[in-house]
Amino acid sequence: GQSFGGYSTAALLTGTRIFRAGIAFAGIYDLISVASTLQPGHPLITANWNLPAHPWADMGRYVENSPLHRADRIRTPLLLIHGTDDQTCLIEEARKMFGALRHLGRVVELAEYNGEAHVPNHWGLANSSDAARRMLGFLDEFVRK
Repeated sequence: GQSFGGYSTAALLTGTRIFRAGIAFAGIYDLISVASTLQPGHPLITANWNLPAHPWADMGRYVENSPLHRADRIRTPLLLIHGTDDQTCLIEEARKMFGALRHLGRVVELAEYNGEAHVPNHWGLANSSDAARRMLGFLDEFVRK
């Protein structure tokens, strides 16, 4: 999944092991961090996520809905793809998720694309082609086994 779909992919993998692989593209994984980091021109995360006004109103709910804080539950191989110039979902989200899963010894890959923003259909041809090849290769490796 991409954007909210990237978040959804990681969140889903914290609760089930029925999938052989997952791909999270330009997602967010730590709702506390995202809600605490206001970016000019972007609405508060709570507006679209059905969460309390801020993490301190119900920290447990933010933790329970943050894949990063449930990374120990992910056992499925996960490919994270992110553009370094993404101002909607910052690259640090993918880096933190990658670091957590690596620390836990999980199968995880992080593909960063320099100069690319949030929406992949606005990416340059070389990077979008590479991301597509990388996704197909990842699925080939883990799904076709």
